[in-house]
Amino acid sequence: ILLDVVLGYGGHPDPAGHLAGVLAGRSNGPIIVASVTGTESDPQPRAAHVRKLSEAGVIVADSNVGATEAAIAALGARQSAEQSR
Repeated sequence: ILLDVVLGYGGHPDPAGHLAGVLAGRSNGPIIVASVTGTESDPQPRAAHVRKLSEAGVIVADSNVGATEAAIAALGARQSAEQSR
């Protein structure tokens, strides 16, 4: 699953906290990769949201391009692991 978390005015006050709550207790399932678009000056500081997502088991990339590349790499790794079974 590839997510773009967008911070700023008009957005959810705690998007990463909301996602982390949904993901809590997940022991397996799909790989989740995200990018967080925003800055420390946004109403929802970027670093806090990156931390919340990381603690919830999400792979967080520095950009949406990086997240896409990480998702593609994760798919390749998962397919290789499944083929070797």
